Amino acid sequence: MVNKDWTAEEAHTAQKDYLQGGGENSDPLSPYSQWLCLHFLDKLHFKYEEGNKLALMYAIKICAEHELVMPSWVAEIFIKAYDTIKNYESKDWNEVFGSPFPKGANLNALRKKLMLKNEVYEVAKDILLNDPDRAIDAGLFEEVGQKFHIGKTLAEEYCREVEDLGYDNLKDVRLFEKLYASLPVEALDK
Repeated sequence: MVNKDWTAEEAHTAQKDYLQGGGENSDPLSPYSQWLCLHFLDKLHFKYEEGNKLALMYAIKICAEHELVMPSWVAEIFIKAYDTIKNYESKDWNEVFGSPFPKGANLNALRKKLMLKNEVYEVAKDILLNDPDRAIDAGLFEEVGQKFHIGKTLAEEYCREVEDLGYDNLKDVRLFEKLYASLPVEALDK
């Protein structure tokens, strides 16, 4: 059973044991994946409280995908919104859950920006994996930004936004690499 109060080292140890027992690294039900998501749900709660209505739907998706019990804030908000529709107090899901996109949003432009953010993050991650002593600083983001013809500030912003979507923090990339390097080769092939 995954424990949200584990330290990162305890979560990595549980993941290592899981992989050595035949589990798959990409399994959303793996201990480390569930542990990360339990912490990410706290971030989503904060985002929801700041007015990001899409955070509720993301939280529901995470709970379903990782077979986690909904936190009370998710359950309470969902039940209240559902009951508003069920009791004919509103006829529009967007009214009770909020519109997922700002008015006038261009979905193609948003999709392209998301793809670019992910590419920027992956390049930053690759640089860190290939240079274990590399600092996560303005120089890193400047190098990444040059590859995409964007500034270092935007490169850093994109990396942080991808991290906020539930990806590993760049600072943890090396820690994960050490974990996987310590596993038997056959566990990594899953």
